[in-house]
Amino acid sequence: MFSPYIWSDSLLATGIKHWRNFPACDAREGYRQFLAQRMHVAICMGSLRTMARGQSIYAFEIAMSPSDLEIPSEGATTERFDACRQLFAARAVIDGAAGIDQLLQELTETSEGIADFVIVNLQSQIFTRGSVAADVEALLSNDEWRRCVFEQLPLQSLETLLFFLTEWQLQQDGDWNVRVPHLLAYECERIEDQERRRLLLIATIMSSMAADIASPVERLIHTKRKEANEFLTNWRETVQQIAHESEPWVAARARGFLGTIDRHQ
Repeated sequence: MFSPYIWSDSLLATGIKHWRNFPACDAREGYRQFLAQRMHVAICMGSLRTMARGQSIYAFEIAMSPSDLEIPSEGATTERFDACRQLFAARAVIDGAAGIDQLLQELTETSEGIADFVIVNLQSQIFTRGSVAADVEALLSNDEWRRCVFEQLPLQSLETLLFFLTEWQLQQDGDWNVRVPHLLAYECERIEDQERRRLLLIATIMSSMAADIASPVERLIHTKRKEANEFLTNWRETVQQIAHESEPWVAARARGFLGTIDRHQ
């Protein structure tokens, strides 16, 4: 998902750069819509470049933008063109001096699609740049940012962010491996919306199991006893299956988590 596909990028770049030469006919607008759709998908997969290049040697190196398809800079001719333009603007910020940190700071102020795009780019940068740790740590340490994001981010985007955090947590050698499940438990305690609380409860359980600690889950059992107990009861069968099917070191963690559940039932 996070690697460029040279041949498809080359074909797309060539098609877009030569779109103005496409003959005037009934199919012309349909072809432009097709190219915009492919550009939209390609940049979501993280493969297109938005920064200008001095000399392009290969076709896949050609930098392109919605303006190459004569998509106006203001006002949407179609919903697809508008989405494409917004994505390229977000990608240009990510590739620029401000980096992804600026978009993360403004995460709750963006549309749902752009929020998802930013979070997916955050995931990809773990593998492509390895420089997101400081940004993530600073944001997670910001109580106001966490409150706004967990309370206001669209549910789908919140789910994507929580998946990223549990994945990022596993790559941390310091205390963040333990801090993440505690922060998730804290946000789960204070959130009012039931659906958001459910997502955070799932994330806390998964994060705690990954860190091999029980205290965040025990904390939720005490503060959200009825809701947490009902949820953990449903999880018991899944965790038992994990313990039965997994390698010994994974099974040991799963059995430890089962002990936490049973101790509070």
